[in-house]
Amino acid sequence: MINSITAIRMQLFSLCNRHEVEVSPDGKQNDTAENQSPNELSMSQPTSVRMYTETEAFLEGVHRQMSVILTDHLLSVLSTVLNRLARYDEGTILSSILTLAKSDNEDGKNYIHYIEANLQILCHNLIDDVYLLSIFERWYVGQLRQVDDWLAHRQESVLTAYQIKYLSAIVRVGLVNLLIAFAEGFSGF
Repeated sequence: MINSITAIRMQLFSLCNRHEVEVSPDGKQNDTAENQSPNELSMSQPTSVRMYTETEAFLEGVHRQMSVILTDHLLSVLSTVLNRLARYDEGTILSSILTLAKSDNEDGKNYIHYIEANLQILCHNLIDDVYLLSIFERWYVGQLRQVDDWLAHRQESVLTAYQIKYLSAIVRVGLVNLLIAFAEGFSGF
């Protein structure tokens, strides 16, 4: 869907910039500058410019909404992961049991694998590099905000070693993927 919108935008732009030949209502092709009077030309041009502007604004809005939906989905997964991580807060009965039961970073690895797989799918399927970079940037900023909010709620408590290891893995994978996206995105320029 996102690639379709990008393709439509490119086709619309090429159609609106094409001034050589225009099809009249009866099906004949006429040169716009030679066969139309200045009044007819000035009346048709504002309509096409207005239609182009309205269509471009609509497609830009759809792009923006799709970007928000994608980043919101990725951030909702992070929210769930942070809620699971909150179970390890120091001082709760559940934290001591969970710390003993799960010594490896299984949750962190699962989240990192999920994010890397989904971001890789986006990288391979989206053709608009600028749009892809904006999605990555919005996701990374949102991720840092969520982690910051989560840590702000725990200012008075001590984080466990598991939580620190987990949070560092989350932030690291986000930064690495953002840097890779920027490197791949700007290599074509």
